Amino acid sequence: MTADQMVSALTYQEGQFHLARSLDEFTDELDSKGFGNLDRVFPLRAILAALDRDIYAKDWADLVVKPAVRDRLPDAFTEAAKGIHRALEFLSDQGVTSDRLLPYGLQLVLLGEFFRLCPEPDGHRLALLRRWFWVTSFTGWFGGVNSTQATRALNEVRDFAKGATTEFSVVKLNAPAQAFPERFDGRSARVRAFLLYLASLRPLSLRNMTSMLNPGQLLSTRGTRAVSYVSSSLATERDLVSSPANRMFVDDGHVGQTITVLSSLADDALAKLLPTHGFAVDSLQILRNDDRLGLIRKRQEALIVGEREFMQQLSVTLPTTRTAANIADSDTSAEETDE
Repeated sequence: MTADQMVSALTYQEGQFHLARSLDEFTDELDSKGFGNLDRVFPLRAILAALDRDIYAKDWADLVVKPAVRDRLPDAFTEAAKGIHRALEFLSDQGVTSDRLLPYGLQLVLLGEFFRLCPEPDGHRLALLRRWFWVTSFTGWFGGVNSTQATRALNEVRDFAKGATTEFSVVKLNAPAQAFPERFDGRSARVRAFLLYLASLRPLSLRNMTSMLNPGQLLSTRGTRAVSYVSSSLATERDLVSSPANRMFVDDGHVGQTITVLSSLADDALAKLLPTHGFAVDSLQILRNDDRLGLIRKRQEALIVGEREFMQQLSVTLPTTRTAANIADSDTSAEETDE
């Protein structure tokens, strides 16, 4: 029995608030926005935040033992849901249109609490909040902290929402980003930050050069199958097979490596398509020579440069190295298993 089901069972009375049923309905709403795969623990933590309780609390029976808490549960749920909806609008403006593009579920919890307390922030706070989101995404901040540090970050977000502080100090906004990831793992926060950059290029369909792909929708429905291999075999450098540079967004229903499709396209079509997927401008001849290894190497270089420019636009401190690195990201935020 999950925590929300336990609370619902213990507090059930005909006509009274039913937490599990309300969460089911809320999950349906999230699904319509591309966040249907989000673990229920995150909305539960948002409710705890709205109740001003420990978001890592495990003893949900406390909610039914103390009337002062139990009686506030319906309003807390409503307020937490409003905050999350506003947070989703904010995230959509950042290109986060699916839970599979959200680096950390806790980002949604803290952003939801911010917008619960400050539904209409001024330009300064909104700009700093954007920077906070991108810094925590590219640095992997939530992957390297414990519950105490995360709670401190939550309290800082609350103070920021209330105007008690005008800057962040728990999350160091000048911390350097993690390097370009060495391998593709759809659960990794750093890889998801990379995918947000890749989506920002407005990738074109491989089937129809006049229409753009919808990365969030594709990831929501297809998981990591929406990011297909360019080439599944790179004989002399196997490490590049698992590189994010060897993955690109593809149309719904696409099967197999994309190199076959790319090679079949005319030069003018490729000249239009390739830059929207992060390929270097001089990749066309490499592709025509069927130099798969050279193509992925060239694209990796272009992606590293492009992503660094993207970070600079977002006021994120650049990584200390320009090369790909093996990133151990212990917090994967979402329970994705279709890699």
